[in-house]
Amino acid sequence: MKRSFLNKRIHFRWFILKTHTGSEDVIKEELLLKLKEHSSAVKCRRIFIPTSVLKTSSEKIYKKKIFPGYLFIECQLNKKILTILQTLSKPVRFINSNPNPLNNADMLNLCRIITVKHVKISTYKNGEHVKIKNGPFTNFVGKIKNIQEKKKRAVVLLEILGRCIPMMFFYKDITVIT
Repeated sequence: MKRSFLNKRIHFRWFILKTHTGSEDVIKEELLLKLKEHSSAVKCRRIFIPTSVLKTSSEKIYKKKIFPGYLFIECQLNKKILTILQTLSKPVRFINSNPNPLNNADMLNLCRIITVKHVKISTYKNGEHVKIKNGPFTNFVGKIKNIQEKKKRAVVLLEILGRCIPMMFFYKDITVIT
């Protein structure tokens, strides 16, 4: 009896699908819909698009795709799922011409990358007083004039010889004075 149970056990494996960048969500929704229709013939656990949550200084939260154009699917690969993938409205293919599954170790590493990516972009605001940590202006105190969130830089007004001079610093080089 144990042998028949082991033979019927379903082995789910992770596969990487490639599609056009920006159409991952559409493909995921369409794929989920088609998998529901054929739920008896297709065994699929999860489909996900690796994203990270980013928070800006204005407390606005948005999602950023870590691997644009890629979907990850955990399923038991069979002919039915291959035909479903071929009939999607947008082109989808496996990373290799042969659908090779990911190792469990590779998938764990990927999950670690995704969890590490949850970072804050900026905690700085215009008008805050900051202290310079690195470079030729170490220990100088200045006031933030402008923030460039995409480049992770801030323009700081430093008083040098009685004049306010705007200087550009990366976030890692400044700290807020409380």
